[in-house]
Amino acid sequence: ITLKTNILNMDSFANQNFIRNFENLSFFTNHPILLPFNSNYNIALSANKVIFDNQEYDNFVYSLHKNIQSFSISDSNRGNLLATISKNNIKYAINVQLNKFVFKDKILPINMPLNISDPAITAEIKLNTYGMIAHDIVHNTKGTFDVVFDGGDIYGFGFSKFYASANDLTKLSAEKILSEALNDGVSPIKRMHIVGIYENGDIETTSPLTLSLPHTNITGALQIKNKEMFAQLKVLLRGTSVDPEPIDLIIYPNNIRKFSLSQIMMNFDPEYMREFVQSHNQF
Repeated sequence: ITLKTNILNMDSFANQNFIRNFENLSFFTNHPILLPFNSNYNIALSANKVIFDNQEYDNFVYSLHKNIQSFSISDSNRGNLLATISKNNIKYAINVQLNKFVFKDKILPINMPLNISDPAITAEIKLNTYGMIAHDIVHNTKGTFDVVFDGGDIYGFGFSKFYASANDLTKLSAEKILSEALNDGVSPIKRMHIVGIYENGDIETTSPLTLSLPHTNITGALQIKNKEMFAQLKVLLRGTSVDPEPIDLIIYPNNIRKFSLSQIMMNFDPEYMREFVQSHNQF
Protein backbone atom coordinates (compact mmCIF):
# COMPACT_ATOMS: atom_id res chain seq x y z
CA ILE A 1 0.00 0.00 0.00
CA THR A 2 1.45 3.36 -1.04
CA LEU A 3 -0.11 6.63 0.09
CA LYS A 4 0.91 10.24 -0.56
CA THR A 5 -0.61 13.37 0.92
CA ASN A 6 0.20 17.04 1.25
CA ILE A 7 -0.55 17.46 4.97
CA LEU A 8 -0.87 14.64 7.50
CA ASN A 9 -2.49 15.85 10.73
CA MET A 10 -1.62 13.30 13.41
CA ASP A 11 -3.52 15.33 15.99
CA SER A 12 -6.78 14.81 14.11
CA PHE A 13 -6.89 11.09 14.83
CA ALA A 14 -4.43 10.57 17.71
CA ASN A 15 -5.45 12.25 20.91
CA GLN A 16 -2.19 13.16 22.65
CA ASN A 17 -3.54 12.76 26.14
CA PHE A 18 -4.62 9.22 25.28
CA ILE A 19 -1.20 8.29 23.90
CA ARG A 20 0.64 9.73 26.89
CA ASN A 21 -1.61 7.87 29.33
CA PHE A 22 -2.46 4.78 27.31
CA GLU A 23 -1.15 2.44 30.00
CA ASN A 24 -4.14 3.42 32.15
CA LEU A 25 -6.66 3.12 29.32
CA SER A 26 -5.49 0.01 27.50
CA PHE A 27 -3.74 -2.05 30.13
CA PHE A 28 -4.52 -5.37 28.45
CA THR A 29 -4.19 -4.27 24.81
CA ASN A 30 -1.20 -3.84 22.57
CA HIS A 31 0.69 -0.59 22.43
CA PRO A 32 -0.82 1.60 19.64
CA ILE A 33 2.51 2.05 17.89
CA LEU A 34 2.93 -1.73 17.59
CA LEU A 35 -0.51 -2.48 16.14
CA PRO A 36 0.67 -2.19 12.49
CA PHE A 37 2.83 -5.27 13.03
CA ASN A 38 -0.41 -7.27 13.12
CA SER A 39 -0.99 -6.33 9.50
CA ASN A 40 0.19 -8.47 6.58
CA TYR A 41 0.68 -5.41 4.37
CA ASN A 42 3.74 -3.55 3.20
CA ILE A 43 2.93 0.13 3.66
CA ALA A 44 4.58 3.34 2.44
CA LEU A 45 3.16 6.71 3.47
CA SER A 46 4.61 10.12 2.67
CA ALA A 47 3.44 13.65 3.42
CA ASN A 48 4.83 17.05 2.49
CA LYS A 49 3.94 18.20 6.00
CA VAL A 50 3.03 16.43 9.22
CA ILE A 51 1.34 18.02 12.24
CA PHE A 52 1.99 16.38 15.57
CA ASP A 53 1.15 17.86 18.97
CA ASN A 54 0.40 21.19 17.26
CA GLN A 55 3.88 21.27 15.69
CA GLU A 56 4.32 21.25 11.91
CA TYR A 57 7.27 19.53 10.19
CA ASP A 58 8.17 19.06 6.52
CA ASN A 59 8.77 15.83 4.61
CA PHE A 60 7.38 12.95 6.66
CA VAL A 61 7.85 9.34 5.53
CA TYR A 62 6.49 6.18 7.17
CA SER A 63 7.07 2.61 6.05
CA LEU A 64 6.11 -0.86 7.25
CA HIS A 65 7.91 -3.83 5.76
CA LYS A 66 7.67 -7.27 7.35
CA ASN A 67 8.87 -6.75 10.91
CA ILE A 68 10.31 -3.24 10.61
CA GLN A 69 8.56 0.11 10.97
CA SER A 70 10.38 3.36 10.21
CA PHE A 71 9.47 7.03 10.60
CA SER A 72 11.46 9.95 9.27
CA ILE A 73 11.23 13.73 9.09
CA SER A 74 13.59 15.78 6.93
CA ASP A 75 12.91 19.43 7.62
CA SER A 76 15.60 21.89 6.49
CA ASN A 77 14.43 24.44 9.06
CA ARG A 78 13.44 22.25 12.01
CA GLY A 79 15.86 19.33 11.83
CA ASN A 80 15.80 15.62 11.05
CA LEU A 81 14.41 12.55 12.77
CA LEU A 82 14.77 8.86 11.98
CA ALA A 83 13.13 6.18 14.12
CA THR A 84 12.95 2.45 13.52
CA ILE A 85 11.13 -0.29 15.41
CA SER A 86 12.18 -3.88 14.72
CA LYS A 87 10.13 -6.87 15.87
CA ASN A 88 11.42 -10.33 16.71
CA ASN A 89 8.58 -12.42 18.11
CA ILE A 90 7.62 -10.49 21.27
CA LYS A 91 10.91 -8.55 21.42
CA TYR A 92 11.30 -5.04 20.00
CA ALA A 93 14.33 -2.88 19.27
CA ILE A 94 13.72 0.88 19.04
CA ASN A 95 16.38 3.17 17.58
CA VAL A 96 15.94 6.94 17.32
CA GLN A 97 18.32 9.45 15.74
CA LEU A 98 17.76 13.21 15.89
CA ASN A 99 19.79 15.93 14.20
CA LYS A 100 19.12 19.53 15.28
CA PHE A 101 15.47 18.52 15.75
CA VAL A 102 13.49 21.45 17.13
CA PHE A 103 11.31 20.54 20.08
CA LYS A 104 8.81 23.05 21.43
CA ASP A 105 7.55 23.23 25.01
CA LYS A 106 9.20 21.60 28.03
CA ILE A 107 11.00 18.26 27.78
CA LEU A 108 10.21 16.94 31.29
CA PRO A 109 7.05 16.96 33.43
CA ILE A 110 6.22 20.43 34.66
CA ASN A 111 6.93 19.69 38.35
CA MET A 112 10.62 18.82 37.87
CA PRO A 113 13.18 21.04 39.70
CA LEU A 114 15.06 21.48 36.41
CA ASN A 115 13.49 21.51 32.98
CA ILE A 116 14.40 22.42 29.40
CA SER A 117 12.25 24.03 26.72
CA ASP A 118 12.59 24.84 23.02
CA PRO A 119 15.97 23.23 22.28
CA ALA A 120 17.36 21.81 19.06
CA ILE A 121 18.11 18.16 19.89
CA THR A 122 20.82 15.94 18.45
CA ALA A 123 20.58 12.45 19.87
CA GLU A 124 21.06 8.74 19.53
CA ILE A 125 18.65 6.62 21.55
CA LYS A 126 18.70 2.81 21.63
CA LEU A 127 15.95 0.98 23.49
CA ASN A 128 14.77 -2.61 23.83
CA THR A 129 11.55 -4.01 25.20
CA TYR A 130 9.37 -7.10 25.13
CA GLY A 131 5.84 -8.18 25.89
CA MET A 132 2.38 -8.72 24.45
CA ILE A 133 0.35 -6.00 26.18
CA ALA A 134 0.86 -2.26 26.52
CA HIS A 135 1.73 -2.40 30.21
CA ASP A 136 4.54 -4.92 29.62
CA ILE A 137 5.91 -3.02 26.63
CA VAL A 138 6.29 0.15 28.73
CA HIS A 139 7.45 -1.59 31.92
CA ASN A 140 10.18 -3.57 30.12
CA THR A 141 11.61 -0.71 28.07
CA LYS A 142 15.28 -0.01 28.78
CA GLY A 143 18.32 1.25 26.91
CA THR A 144 20.84 4.05 26.44
CA PHE A 145 20.78 7.65 25.24
CA ASP A 146 23.33 10.24 24.14
CA VAL A 147 21.66 13.66 23.81
CA VAL A 148 22.88 17.18 23.01
CA PHE A 149 20.63 20.21 23.51
CA ASP A 150 21.51 23.38 21.61
CA GLY A 151 19.73 26.61 22.48
CA GLY A 152 16.46 26.84 24.35
CA ASP A 153 16.05 27.64 28.04
CA ILE A 154 16.69 25.86 31.31
CA TYR A 155 14.17 26.37 34.10
CA GLY A 156 15.49 26.22 37.66
CA PHE A 157 18.56 28.49 37.41
CA GLY A 158 18.56 32.29 37.28
CA PHE A 159 22.19 33.01 36.37
CA SER A 160 21.22 35.39 33.57
CA LYS A 161 19.58 37.67 36.15
CA PHE A 162 22.66 37.42 38.36
CA TYR A 163 25.00 38.56 35.58
CA ALA A 164 22.52 41.21 34.40
CA SER A 165 22.85 42.73 37.90
CA ALA A 166 26.64 43.04 37.61
CA ASN A 167 26.67 46.85 37.56
CA ASP A 168 24.79 47.04 40.86
CA LEU A 169 26.37 44.16 42.78
CA THR A 170 28.39 44.60 45.93
CA LYS A 171 29.93 41.98 48.16
CA LEU A 172 26.98 42.43 50.52
CA SER A 173 24.22 42.15 47.89
CA ALA A 174 25.82 39.51 45.66
CA GLU A 175 25.33 36.60 48.08
CA LYS A 176 21.55 37.06 48.23
CA ILE A 177 21.15 37.45 44.45
CA LEU A 178 23.43 34.48 43.78
CA SER A 179 21.48 32.35 46.24
CA GLU A 180 18.27 33.23 44.39
CA ALA A 181 19.92 32.30 41.07
CA LEU A 182 20.89 28.87 42.42
CA ASN A 183 17.34 28.21 43.61
CA ASP A 184 15.15 29.31 40.71
CA GLY A 185 14.86 31.28 37.47
CA VAL A 186 15.28 30.84 33.73
CA SER A 187 18.53 30.99 31.77
CA PRO A 188 19.35 30.51 28.06
CA ILE A 189 21.24 27.34 27.13
CA LYS A 190 24.33 27.39 24.95
CA ARG A 191 24.76 23.60 24.96
CA MET A 192 23.95 20.65 27.21
CA HIS A 193 25.28 17.11 26.77
CA ILE A 194 23.86 14.18 28.72
CA VAL A 195 24.67 10.47 28.37
CA GLY A 196 22.91 7.80 30.36
CA ILE A 197 20.60 4.84 30.72
CA TYR A 198 16.82 4.62 30.62
CA GLU A 199 14.60 2.03 32.30
CA ASN A 200 10.82 2.19 32.61
CA GLY A 201 10.67 5.97 32.90
CA ASP A 202 13.79 6.31 35.04
CA ILE A 203 17.02 7.86 33.77
CA GLU A 204 20.53 8.07 35.19
CA THR A 205 23.66 9.65 33.78
CA THR A 206 26.58 7.31 33.17
CA SER A 207 29.16 10.02 32.54
CA PRO A 208 29.34 13.65 33.75
CA LEU A 209 26.68 15.84 32.15
CA THR A 210 27.91 19.19 30.87
CA LEU A 211 25.81 22.33 30.69
CA SER A 212 27.07 25.59 29.21
CA LEU A 213 25.17 28.83 29.86
CA PRO A 214 26.31 32.42 29.27
CA HIS A 215 29.28 32.92 31.65
CA THR A 216 28.39 29.70 33.51
CA ASN A 217 29.62 26.09 33.20
CA ILE A 218 27.96 23.21 35.05
CA THR A 219 29.03 19.57 35.33
CA GLY A 220 27.70 16.69 37.39
CA ALA A 221 25.31 13.77 37.70
CA LEU A 222 21.56 13.56 37.29
CA GLN A 223 18.98 10.92 38.18
CA ILE A 224 15.23 10.72 37.71
CA LYS A 225 13.63 7.84 39.58
CA ASN A 226 9.93 7.30 40.26
CA LYS A 227 9.32 10.71 38.63
CA GLU A 228 11.60 12.47 41.13
CA MET A 229 14.87 14.23 40.29
CA PHE A 230 18.16 14.14 42.18
CA ALA A 231 21.26 16.01 40.97
CA GLN A 232 24.81 16.61 42.18
CA LEU A 233 26.39 19.50 40.29
CA LYS A 234 29.44 21.75 40.24
CA VAL A 235 28.59 25.30 39.14
CA LEU A 236 31.43 27.51 37.87
CA LEU A 237 30.48 31.19 37.57
CA ARG A 238 33.10 32.71 35.31
CA GLY A 239 34.11 36.30 35.98
CA THR A 240 33.16 36.36 39.65
CA SER A 241 36.89 36.52 40.38
CA VAL A 242 40.15 35.95 38.53
CA ASP A 243 40.12 32.29 39.54
CA PRO A 244 36.59 31.41 40.75
CA GLU A 245 35.85 28.36 42.89
CA PRO A 246 33.02 26.06 41.73
CA ILE A 247 29.90 25.80 43.87
CA ASP A 248 28.83 22.30 44.95
CA LEU A 249 25.07 22.08 44.49
CA ILE A 250 22.79 19.20 45.47
CA ILE A 251 19.17 19.20 44.26
CA TYR A 252 16.91 16.86 46.20
CA PRO A 253 13.64 15.35 44.87
CA ASN A 254 11.53 17.85 46.82
CA ASN A 255 13.53 20.68 45.17
CA ILE A 256 15.34 21.54 48.38
CA ARG A 257 18.79 22.70 47.31
CA LYS A 258 21.95 22.42 49.36
CA PHE A 259 24.98 24.61 48.65
CA SER A 260 27.55 26.81 50.35
CA LEU A 261 28.62 30.22 49.08
CA SER A 262 31.38 30.82 51.62
CA GLN A 263 34.23 29.85 49.30
CA ILE A 264 33.07 31.82 46.25
CA MET A 265 32.13 34.89 48.29
CA MET A 266 35.52 34.91 49.98
CA ASN A 267 37.10 35.72 46.60
CA PHE A 268 34.18 37.50 44.95
CA ASP A 269 35.34 40.62 43.08
CA PRO A 270 32.44 42.83 41.90
CA GLU A 271 34.73 45.21 39.95
CA TYR A 272 36.33 42.33 38.06
CA MET A 273 32.88 40.87 37.36
CA ARG A 274 31.65 44.15 35.86
CA GLU A 275 34.69 44.33 33.56
CA PHE A 276 34.28 40.65 32.65
CA VAL A 277 30.61 41.03 31.67
CA GLN A 278 31.36 44.13 29.58
CA SER A 279 34.19 42.40 27.70
CA HIS A 280 32.34 39.07 27.29
CA ASN A 281 28.98 40.32 26.08
CA GLN A 282 28.63 37.74 23.29
CA PHE A 283 26.33 34.76 23.93
